[in-house]
Amino acid sequence: MRKFLISLAVTAMLGTSAACSSAASAPAEVKPETTDAAEVERVAGVDLPSSAKLIHAESAGFQDTQVWAVFTMPAAELPAFLRAGKLPEPTDGLRSGSEGFPWQPDPDPTKAVKVTGIDQFEKASPEGYVRKLMFDLDDPEELTVFLVATTT
Repeated sequence: MRKFLISLAVTAMLGTSAACSSAASAPAEVKPETTDAAEVERVAGVDLPSSAKLIHAESAGFQDTQVWAVFTMPAAELPAFLRAGKLPEPTDGLRSGSEGFPWQPDPDPTKAVKVTGIDQFEKASPEGYVRKLMFDLDDPEELTVFLVATTT
């Protein structure tokens, strides 16, 4: 009888241990939530100009955070924005910053005709920021910026 009780106790402990182990290793699904300009700046390593208008932004994550944002800014402020964020010169025609949004961005990035973009997902910036941006240049006075960034 004693051997049976010890066997039963060991089996119970192993079962509890296995259940805890699989629950701890299972990734938790984190749904994007609306966020603010401060979170966009923190995750993307950029400073939004004071004249920027955040249209919509969402973030998700726990240890690694991903942020998606759409904002407008005066076209004249683009060079200062790039310098402040230590961003490279954008590539003409690159639309990578308009991909991967958890919602349909409005304005629609696919409707932009003249665009330029930055893709630092393949090669993170020296500061470690992983980010993509697309600049809609259709309005010569005001840019619409589509940004996706991840902390690592």
